[in-house]
Amino acid sequence: MMFSRYQASIPVPSGFFKYIIGVKGTTKKQLEKETGATITIPPRGSEGDVIVNANNSSKVESAKSRIELLVAEKRWREPFTHFVTIPLTNQGIKDNFKNFKENVLKATFLQSGINDVIFQNSDKLHLTICTLVLLSSNEIENARHAVNECVTDLSKSMKFPFEIQVKGLEYMNDDPSAVDVLYAKVSV
Repeated sequence: MMFSRYQASIPVPSGFFKYIIGVKGTTKKQLEKETGATITIPPRGSEGDVIVNANNSSKVESAKSRIELLVAEKRWREPFTHFVTIPLTNQGIKDNFKNFKENVLKATFLQSGINDVIFQNSDKLHLTICTLVLLSSNEIENARHAVNECVTDLSKSMKFPFEIQVKGLEYMNDDPSAVDVLYAKVSV
C-alpha cells in the first residue's frame, strides 16, 4: 500500500458503485492507473462514501473529478424518484378543471379511449416545480432541507395569492401512442 497524504471522500449512492468498479473491476483499475490514486469503495450491500487516496492533491482531484463525472452521467439515465410540487387546491382551479374535462369529453364523445378515467382526480391537481433522482437517505434529507429553505425564503418575499397562467397541453413521452402523463403547460 502506498503512503497517502491526500484524501477525498465522495458521497456516492451505493447503486452507482457498480459503475465505478466496472466489469471484474476494470473501470476502477483503469481509473487508478490513469490518475495514480487508490480508490476504496464500500463493500457490497453497504452505504458509504467512496474514498480516494494519493500522494499528491492533483491525483486525488483527478480521480475525484472522474468519479463524479461517471456518477453524473449514470444518474442522468436513472428514472425520477421524487418530485417537488405545489398542490392546486383552490376551488376555482378545481371548477375550471371540471369544465375543461366536460368540454373535452363532449368534443370527443365518439372517439375510443377518451373517457372519464383518463383525467386526474381534481383533488390531486398540482404544479410540478422539479423532478429529482434521489438514491440515498442522505440525498433525500439534503433535498428536504433545501426545499424547506426555499419555502421559508419564498414565503418571506412572495405576495400571496400569486397567479400563474396555464396554456396548452404536453405529454411525457416521445411516442404519442404511449402517453401516460398529459399535463398543462405554465405560460411565462
